Amino acid sequence: MGHFFQSYYFDLDKTLYIFTSGRYEYRNKGYDLTLEALARLNWRMKQANVDKTVVMFFITKKPFQSINPNVLQSKASLDKMYQTTEAIQKQLGERLIQHIMQSEDQAFPDLNEFDDDKDDILNFLRSSNLCNYKEDKVKIVYHPDFVNSVSPLFGIDYPDFVRGTHLGIFPSYYEPWGYTPLECMVSGVAAITSDLSGFGDYFLKANPASEDDGIAVIRRRNRSYDEAANQLADAMFAFVQSERSSRISQRYSLQRSAEQFDWKHLTSYYEKAYDLVLERTS
Repeated sequence: MGHFFQSYYFDLDKTLYIFTSGRYEYRNKGYDLTLEALARLNWRMKQANVDKTVVMFFITKKPFQSINPNVLQSKASLDKMYQTTEAIQKQLGERLIQHIMQSEDQAFPDLNEFDDDKDDILNFLRSSNLCNYKEDKVKIVYHPDFVNSVSPLFGIDYPDFVRGTHLGIFPSYYEPWGYTPLECMVSGVAAITSDLSGFGDYFLKANPASEDDGIAVIRRRNRSYDEAANQLADAMFAFVQSERSSRISQRYSLQRSAEQFDWKHLTSYYEKAYDLVLERTS
């Protein structure tokens, strides 16, 4: 609310929160593919007149000068409004705040980066015109710093942030394993990964017939960039159109499935790999 509602309003009851996170490796982490798929998703949602909004968080790490003062001012104003309306019935107070904060200006970024004209993520957003306009179905929150409880913007730890989202996007081009989709799985949050990550490759082999368990694997191996971007856009569009009851059911399924990735199961693979090395070097 503090980020967008001073610029314009959208219905939070019809909003899905999606995120990606990790080191700033634009191609390896699949940020390039994610951005392209988000631009296609935005177009599809507008063409289909989907009555929902997607808020996409990019959580990574880059040098920045300071927090955008407009963001801090907005957050302080929002906090003050909540304090003022504390005695009012919760639902009435939230509707009052949403009404007060509506206007027509464009949304603003979180942090002021060094050399932001050299940032691949920002440059893609500008060139594709994915700039958080009111008519956009997909909104972007780009936060080039990791989330933790001492952050003046988020004020929560990363696991709590993950649990508050609906979907994680991790279509890596290169990833030996990749803990982020597994962290989503343990938290009951659906995730999309790729078959070029160790986790995605393992998941496909361990769950060959699985289609609706909350983990989608984009096939990037021997596929073109355009094909992979369409797959990712398709997967996100299907998720956006899913019913709330289905997503809730998916959460329970994910948490049950996470058991197969417990260390008591995975340790056996490390032991086998170690024995193979010993055999080949003896």
